[in-house]
Parts: sequence; structure tokens; C-alpha cells
Amino acid sequence: MKIIYRISPFKPDNPAVCYPNDKKMLVDFSHNSFLKAGGKKYQITYILDCCEFWADEFEKYGKVINITSKNKNESLLKAYEIAEGDTLFVEDDYLWRPNTIDKIEFALFTLPVLSPYDHPAHYIEERFDKHFELKLIRNDVYRTCPSNTHTFAIRGDVFKKNAAMMIAYGVNDHEMFTELNKDAQMWCPTHSFATHLASNCLAPNVDWPLP
Repeated sequence: MKIIYRISPFKPDNPAVCYPNDKKMLVDFSHNSFLKAGGKKYQITYILDCCEFWADEFEKYGKVINITSKNKNESLLKAYEIAEGDTLFVEDDYLWRPNTIDKIEFALFTLPVLSPYDHPAHYIEERFDKHFELKLIRNDVYRTCPSNTHTFAIRGDVFKKNAAMMIAYGVNDHEMFTELNKDAQMWCPTHSFATHLASNCLAPNVDWPLP
């Protein structure tokens, strides 16, 4: 499994629960947790959008591609362009649990698409069906996801088959995953391996170590 990690100097659309006014601190906090999750054991490509001045910090962990799109959609499409084989796509505002990325790689032998993030909206928003299918893989329970964010893992054969559709939807993640689920169901761990750091979006069941 290869990893493509997208980084931007711009603040998230939704304020973060920590470092809301300092994107570099948020990026560093998230990336440090990603390394402790096992990320440094994998082949990583970093896509830096308009932050080439941070390149030296990430080159020690993997290949760096600098782009100047100032656009999340263009950054995502660049990630899709360079994806090859089983891939974990990562955004820069996620807190990771230690030693979990190898769990994602192992789960991809069984699950075609996997988000590390158990989105709380799936439990509380009326638009989502609350009937989930569950699977036990090793000692982790996974459930089906109606959709999720663009931090996700996908098997190479599934991506190749669905790449054109995924590219067409771009950053419209809910619509894209809804369509993808017709061919390859997405899953997530019920005890999240990672959580989005946007306000009111922390994954349940985990006591996240926020600063």
C-alpha cells in the first residue's frame, strides 16, 4: 500500500478543534500522529499546494510534489493522477491513533474501500440510514459507510475501475462515495483509527488526545 498525503497552508473550511488560527501547527500535530500511526513505514508522496517552503520538512519522509493550485479539487485530482496500486489518501487535518495504518493495509485484503474515520454524522443525521453491516477482522470491528471524507484507502483494482467517476465528482465526497458504494462498499472501523479535527466532527468511542 502506498500513501498520498495532501498538505495546504490554508485554513480548513470548518474551524479545527485545535490550532484553529495556525495551520502550520495543525499540520505538524496531524503529521506527527500520522507518523506514530505507522506512516513512516510506507512509501509516501506528499502533495504540497502553495507551501513549497515546507518541503524540506517532509522530504525526509517521502517524495514531495509541489503544486500551486490553491484549490482542493486540483490537489485531489493530482493525487488521483499519481495513484498506483493499493493507496491510502490522507488529508492534513486528521489525528491518528498509534499503530493503526498497518491495520488498514491488512483490512484491504477483505474490504475494497476503507475510511479510517468513523464519522459521527452517520449516527445522528436523519439523512443517513442507521442500519449497518458489520465485519470482524482480526480484533477490529468495521461497519459499512454511506459516505465519508477524502481520507480513505482503496484497492488498486477498485480505483482503476472507478477512477473516471471519482475524477468527475472531484471534491464532492458524499456524491462520489454514494456512487462508488454501488460497485465497492466503503467501510470504517467502529473505533476510529483517525478523526477529522473539524469542530463537532470528532469520531466517537475514542478519547482523542487533543492539545
